[in-house]
Amino acid sequence: MNLQNQITGLQPHMPQLTCIIVDDEPLARGRLERILSRNECFKVIGSFGDPRLALTYILREQPDITFLDIEMPGMNGFQVEKELKLASCNTQIVFVTGNIHAIRQLEMRKDVGFLVKPVDGEELEGVIKEYCHSCS
Repeated sequence: MNLQNQITGLQPHMPQLTCIIVDDEPLARGRLERILSRNECFKVIGSFGDPRLALTYILREQPDITFLDIEMPGMNGFQVEKELKLASCNTQIVFVTGNIHAIRQLEMRKDVGFLVKPVDGEELEGVIKEYCHSCS
């Protein structure tokens, strides 16, 4: 079963997709967690403000999707992504940012999804479906 089928609900008995949220802004983390909790396809298993703590947790828990802010103190989202790739972690990255320069950079990439802050439910659903369709 591919990830797209799980998200779109084509097979309703599939387990929830596990998600981690990494963002140094508590309000942004809370907003994304509330949006995800309204969708039965997702189960948030961790929410972190510290990217280094999140990295350790992601490597141990191997979530299906990691929602990753880009601009964070100590370690930015691209650095976290690089470490995950070096460790052969299979979590799918969806960057979350309000930085216009990062958005332009992400628009050129086909290997990750991204959301623009502040995130809304429709945008989240659209990006996840599009991203998962390209991975199937």
